[in-house]
Parts: sequence; structure tokens; C-alpha cells
Amino acid sequence: MSLNRTRPLVLVTLVLVAMTSVVEAQTTQARRTNLTAGQIAQRTLPSVVVLFAKNSATDKVSLGTGFFVDTNIIATNYHVVKNASVISAKLIVQKMTFQVSEIIGIDSKRDLALLRVAGIKIKALTLGNAGTLRIGDEIYVVGNPEGWEGTFSQGIISGFRGSGYIQITAPISHGSSGGPVLNKRGEVIGMAVAAIDEGQNLNFAISSSELAAFQKIAMRERASRASDVPPVRAGRIPTADEYDESLLSKGNGYYQHKLYAKAAEEYEAVIRQNPELAEAYYRLGNSYVRLSRNVDAIAAYKTAVAFGGVHQNIRSDDEAIRAYGELVGSGPGNDLSKFLVGEAYLKRCWNKSAEQKHAVLRVLKSKYAELLHRDIERYRCEYDFSGVDKVPN
Repeated sequence: MSLNRTRPLVLVTLVLVAMTSVVEAQTTQARRTNLTAGQIAQRTLPSVVVLFAKNSATDKVSLGTGFFVDTNIIATNYHVVKNASVISAKLIVQKMTFQVSEIIGIDSKRDLALLRVAGIKIKALTLGNAGTLRIGDEIYVVGNPEGWEGTFSQGIISGFRGSGYIQITAPISHGSSGGPVLNKRGEVIGMAVAAIDEGQNLNFAISSSELAAFQKIAMRERASRASDVPPVRAGRIPTADEYDESLLSKGNGYYQHKLYAKAAEEYEAVIRQNPELAEAYYRLGNSYVRLSRNVDAIAAYKTAVAFGGVHQNIRSDDEAIRAYGELVGSGPGNDLSKFLVGEAYLKRCWNKSAEQKHAVLRVLKSKYAELLHRDIERYRCEYDFSGVDKVPN
């Protein structure tokens, strides 16, 4: 009987010992993964740079922050290097300055840029999982506020705003844009991007998931578009328009050679990379028309119009106008086609021809009538060249 009483006690003891071991193991693991603020600063600062972006036209130099996401690739905000003719990067710890040699990619809408440097290899910072973040989590920010290099600040996550933005309490000042935001393990969970001057501790970062997705796409597309990027001096970043045009150039080449299926594939690839690029949808629609895929063409054109900026982005060459015109008929794209042709006429300064399309849209009571009228009033050319060139039907 005494043996029977002992067995339960032994089992309980073994369970308690096992539970204690698990707790100790978890505690040890937490201690191994969570670092002190000093350790995080020591590991991070050697991979952070001060960026100096000079605009030769104005001699203005803007200041920002960047950090290595690969041994020779720096991530930063697009607005830090926008319109720059020369970009220099200075390592905070090593005090070494060097020129940016290549633009890997930019995303003006998400305010991201990847810059390549040559002749140097720096340890990259690790991108963490932004999906595990919670309000109240402790974070750290490295930046160069007002030129004070290597400033290391502490704060917490105070909210999640919009798509891919993290609100933090750690201060972000001029010069800190593009700096890494880190978790307690020293992993990058965001990039400092903006602060609202009127608000106290209203500072924001782009999540690491957005940065990781951008980096993956930019690196994958780099090889295919390398020959299409406009020639630039080392350190010069292309404008958003130049960059968008470089993305579209391969599809344009196929289209000009009447390889419309290949052109459509290229435009579709551009849209996957930049799903808000209206001009890509216009050109995709043109390719679909040539492939007799009118239903798909109408969908592409409607998406382009929905993103706005019709007059700025629409193609007005003869090939495009012919493509828009081929949708004319009794189908659902009838009024859309007339609207696109009218916009193309207006862009070529064929004012009277554009007004004629507007009159037809009014008779059809089309929702596009007001859009075309607005652009006619806004972009009307001083001289009407309708009689100079033959207007296609």
C-alpha cells in the first residue's frame, strides 16, 4: 500500500520538474533573443548611414538616413533622394563617405528607394516580422536628426495606421527619415518616414513587410530592365516619371514591333509591381485591343481612368488613338472609347475635335462627359491644331 501512495507523488514531482525546465528554457530563450538597448545600438549603428542628396539645379543639399539591407544596398525614403543629381553616403561609425553608384529601384507612392554602392561591403540589418507587432511593444529608432549623427531613441508602438504604417512615440526629426525602426531583438520592423509637427509624438514608420516586398520586387525586376533605365550619372536618381517610363519601355518595344501578346505580358508585370500606374493600364488596354480582347481592354481602360490623371498619362499617338477608336460600337465600351479619343485629341491640341467628342458624350448622357469637359477647360491649348494633321476616325 505504501508503494501505491508513493507513485502519485513521484509523478507529480516529475511533472513539476518538467514544467520548471520548460519555463527555464523559455526564459533562457527570451534572454538570448531580447537585447539591451546598448547591445541593439552597438549592432545597428555600423550599418546606418547619413545620406546627402544634392540638387545641382538649386545647389540645395537634403539630409536623411539610410541603412544596409544587403552588403552593398541601402534602403531609404524616396523623398530623401528625390530630384538629387548626386547622392553621398557616410557611415556613422566608420566615418567613411562614398558615392551611390546605381539606383536599384524607387517607389514614389510608398516613399521607398534602394541605392547601390560600389567597392564596399557592410553587414546588412535583419528585417523582422511586422505581423507579430502589438501596440505597446518597445522599439528603437536610429537617425540623424538635424545632422546629429547616430542618434539612438527609444519609444513604443502607439498604433497601426492605414496600409503598412506604424505609429510610434520615438521622435522623428528632419534628417531621420529613412532610418531603421527596431524591435527588442535588434530586427528592423519599420523605416522612419514622417512626423506631424502639430502633434505630440505623432511619428510614423513604413512597416518592414512593405520594405521587404518592395526589395524583393525591385531586385527581381532589376536585371530585366537594366538596359532600359535612362542613362544617369553615378549617384543621380531618376525622377518618378523617368522611372515609370523605364518600367514601361520593354512593353513599348514589343508593342512597336507588333508583338502585342508579349507587350501585354510586360505591362501586366509592371502592374503587378506598381498597381497604381495608370499609364500601364492604358498601354495594356491598347495591347488587348490589338489582340481583339476588347472586354479586357475596356476593363484596363476603366481602371486607368479610375486612378485619375487621365490627361497627363494617356497616350495620344496615332497607334493609341486608333486603338481607342476600335472600341467604338454598340458595346459597353462605346462611351468610354469616345472619352479616350477625346482626351487624346485634346492632348494633341485638337480642341475642336475634343469638343465634338464631348458633345456626343452629352447626348449619350455619359458619366465621362463631365470628365472630358473638365479637362477641355483645364488643358485647352492656345492654338487649335486640328487642321494641321488628319484626325483619325
